[in-house]
Amino acid sequence: MLKYIFIISAMIILLSRFNHFQPTLIIATFGTLGMTIGFTLQGTIANFTAGILLKIFKPFKIKEFISLDKLSGTVLNIDLFYTVIQTMDGKLAVIPNNKVLLGEIINYTRSPIRRNEIFIKISYYKDTQFIIDILQKVLDNEDRVIKNKDTLIGLNELSPYYLKFVIRCWSKTEELQSVYWDLMFSFKKALDKHNIQIPYIPNNNLHIIKK
Repeated sequence: MLKYIFIISAMIILLSRFNHFQPTLIIATFGTLGMTIGFTLQGTIANFTAGILLKIFKPFKIKEFISLDKLSGTVLNIDLFYTVIQTMDGKLAVIPNNKVLLGEIINYTRSPIRRNEIFIKISYYKDTQFIIDILQKVLDNEDRVIKNKDTLIGLNELSPYYLKFVIRCWSKTEELQSVYWDLMFSFKKALDKHNIQIPYIPNNNLHIIKK
């Protein structure tokens, strides 16, 4: 860098010996050029620095499932300037590392177990405890649910049209989605067996007709 500064300074001194040469014009031109290059490289340098920090602190690794603000997916590549993740619907997202580092990072893979939260709405029923017992029996029969971890089944909401129950249970991270779908199917099957209905919520729309 010092070598180039010396060469430019020598050129300005040499050219200044000519009568019609204006060194201030050249200095202003180089100054403007330097500022332009600086602003252009600002984002690149920030992404490069963020990439190094991601490599050092490793908040996530390749093949881990993460969430970056509103974007979730599996990490495919961690470059020095950008990170590539594949969303659940197969899209590839290329995210500048500076944006990754400054945003909220949630790593789902690092935790060996995770909690499912399921909401069930049913029509009003006189025996709420009976409903809880049915849901609890389904949980007890699911081997992938961790039995010695906090499990909760409770009445979550009293709506004018339905009772809303919440079920919280833990399972291995790699089994989380399959446990969710299988429990939903089993809950519906168990409720149908006892003729407990899913509520019909009326949709009341007011239409004003002008004549």
